[in-house]
Amino acid sequence: MVPRWALEEQGLTLARTPTIMGGMRRETVEQILADRQIELEDGAYAIPEDERVTLLVGHDQVTAIGGIVKLTLASGYLLAESRKGTKTYTEYETIRALSFELKEVADRQAGFV
Repeated sequence: MVPRWALEEQGLTLARTPTIMGGMRRETVEQILADRQIELEDGAYAIPEDERVTLLVGHDQVTAIGGIVKLTLASGYLLAESRKGTKTYTEYETIRALSFELKEVADRQAGFV
């Protein structure tokens, strides 16, 4: 959080403060998927069945989108498709994290973490 006095020195108030927090770029998402050895197939990245992927998106509040099975990278946005068929469209700037977990490890966890 930026101190109020620092904002006032720049002629800004809390109501006019621009959002400083930035998200990922498309290139970053592509690099993460390449590092995980997830290959592009028919214009989308199909998540292997042995992995569980969660996407964290948002600016002020972060929302977790779990159960992702397919990611499509478009020029200005990312499309995440879940096991249940839910399609979530988000701009790259809102992506905070991509979380990968092996399914066998996730299945062994009991209760709430």
